[in-house]
Amino acid sequence: MNSKEKEIMENRFRYRAYDEKLGIMFDVGDITYYKDDNDRYGHPIRLSVSDNIRYRNTKKEVDVSICTFGIHAKKMMQCTGLFDKNGKLIYESDICKTTNGSVFEVIWHAGGFVGRLNDSNHIQIKEEYSVVIGNIFEGI
Repeated sequence: MNSKEKEIMENRFRYRAYDEKLGIMFDVGDITYYKDDNDRYGHPIRLSVSDNIRYRNTKKEVDVSICTFGIHAKKMMQCTGLFDKNGKLIYESDICKTTNGSVFEVIWHAGGFVGRLNDSNHIQIKEEYSVVIGNIFEGI
């Protein structure tokens, strides 16, 4: 395995989540699944943030460095392991623009990540031709 393939595999198992109530996107540090019971808050799955970062959007700044969240309020997205042409990691639910002007949403389809142009047309994601311009939760 060359260094590029190794980097893709390491990033492939990163996740981020969107909290609709707080209106923030955060990197997931840990995922805990309670098989036979819920945690003390009644959630079957809990997420925690990966580091001490203040997450911002245009409306608020929230310190989530020591928080954990129940998954019912989140939308989880897996990293594709790919980088856009500016070096930004590409995640599921990202909105990307190609160098020829096409805009697509990153989705999981038929066993892999692809770009969805519309309901019936999908394209292969090419790192050197794609730029992340937003995501379906926070907009462009």
